[in-house]
Amino acid sequence: ARYRLDFGICKGGVVVQAPFPPQNLRVFDGAGRATPVHYFPRMQIRPDRPMHDQLDLFDYNHLVTSYHLGPASELLDKPAFRRPFLYPLIGPEDVPLTDFGKPHDPTASHAHHYALWIAHTSVGGADFWGEKSGLIVGDKFEQSESGPVFCRIVQNLCWVSSGKDIMHERRQLEVYSAS
Repeated sequence: ARYRLDFGICKGGVVVQAPFPPQNLRVFDGAGRATPVHYFPRMQIRPDRPMHDQLDLFDYNHLVTSYHLGPASELLDKPAFRRPFLYPLIGPEDVPLTDFGKPHDPTASHAHHYALWIAHTSVGGADFWGEKSGLIVGDKFEQSESGPVFCRIVQNLCWVSSGKDIMHERRQLEVYSAS
């Protein structure tokens, strides 16, 4: 059998997890005595800090969505995506609710459809909706928080067009458990 041990400091104690939560989560105080688990964060963000430009949001072990952070300021010359977005968005009974692009779009006129995103066609005269003008750039990643009822992501963004900052935004996404 394969096992994984994770150690983390928890208010003067240690949390031991081997291999996966919640059934095997054990908490120990500073003296090494086992203590009750206060709660297991049902709604989880994995990893808790961005890796590979995305965060995955889970309800227990079921993927709810992935938050793609959008272009980073150091990659403005050739960004893979022009704005942050959520994809896939998974509904009840693991049914995907979103597509990436349009399946019946032979001209690729809807290539800018990244499932679920926030944008506008005219902000300070720049188009942030399509693929040719504005970028919504991840300026600072502020917070990710897992919890028993909801999880939260807070990101500072800068709307940029033609090398000029058009608008600054502090985006807060909260995803609540469905049950």
